[in-house]
Amino acid sequence: MKKEVLRVSGMDCPSCAKDIEKTVAKLNGVEKAEVNFIAEKLTVTYDDSQLPREKSRKI
Repeated sequence: MKKEVLRVSGMDCPSCAKDIEKTVAKLNGVEKAEVNFIAEKLTVTYDDSQLPREKSRKI
């Protein structure tokens, strides 16, 4: 498992953060996705054999 913290900009409200969490969590290989709305950061834990780094950058 790998864990990465990605910057997410353009969220208008906490509801947007929840939508991002739900969408990312549905990707193959993603075990956990959490968005910190105030910090504008997405922390994602995933199996890199199922979600190569190139794809994770497109999240």
